[in-house]
Amino acid sequence: MLDTKGGSGGGEALDPLIVYQIGSAGTYGLLHAILRIARDGERIDEWEEKAARSALTRALVQFEGGRAPTMSDLLPLLGDVDAEELNGSESARDRLHQAGLGVRFTLEGLLEEYGGLLDGDTSKEVALTGKLTSFDISQLPGEGPSSHVVRAIGNQWMLGRLRADPGWQTTCINEEGWDMVQGPTAHLLKSNQKLSRGLGLSNVFVFHKGADIPADSPGRTVISEAQSIYIFRQDRQEDADWAVQTFGFDPSTAETLQNLAPGHFVFKYGSVPETHVQHVRSSIEVSLTDTDEGMRGDGDQDAA
Repeated sequence: MLDTKGGSGGGEALDPLIVYQIGSAGTYGLLHAILRIARDGERIDEWEEKAARSALTRALVQFEGGRAPTMSDLLPLLGDVDAEELNGSESARDRLHQAGLGVRFTLEGLLEEYGGLLDGDTSKEVALTGKLTSFDISQLPGEGPSSHVVRAIGNQWMLGRLRADPGWQTTCINEEGWDMVQGPTAHLLKSNQKLSRGLGLSNVFVFHKGADIPADSPGRTVISEAQSIYIFRQDRQEDADWAVQTFGFDPSTAETLQNLAPGHFVFKYGSVPETHVQHVRSSIEVSLTDTDEGMRGDGDQDAA
């Protein structure tokens, strides 16, 4: 379990399970996403891409056979241009140097703001090879890049884990799924979705309001390709209409969605027409899914 509440973890963006299983291209894809997340989704240009890719390649070579590199190890390599790069062009090397410094400043800001999260080796007490792994980001700030970065790292780690130990059917549950299907993280997710069937991976995303996802987000494609759909009550007309349009429900289902009782939902699988379902939970499930303790304030799970 990687628990960000206690500050454990850190450096896991370049954890061996990621680097050695998804390869340099996949690892660079993660670094690229982290840089864009740190810049509020702003794209990095081709010179910055070259500088970042070069620094990552050199770091992986430099630490080969030793400890795993960390994000901090990239910093001195960003802006440090090899004399033989770019065919000896002085102006090109200077431009690459400047681009590398820009990437370095972005990464430095991220590491300084979230010290302990990305700038060290993965903590020894964190087990990343168990059959059940939870990335608890509940104590990370809702605003800012930290939760997005951890989600991106977790996604790439999972791919590496599946390749390292194949043959298992795996379910990945993404709470607050909107966080995964918009912005730079969505590009990683979309490119990896096509690998899901071959890896025995089932992705589950939990959304509160699908209509809040931008129309131009790659996440829209991920959602529209969902095979199993569970829609609980949608109080707002626009949210019910969004569900009908997105998943091809019968138009009359919009009214049903706005009047569902607690524990009831509309279910659709593949091309099979949607149906009204009641979810009956056992007492154990009720206890495990109780999220009202904080609101009650007394810690009594049996309180009304």
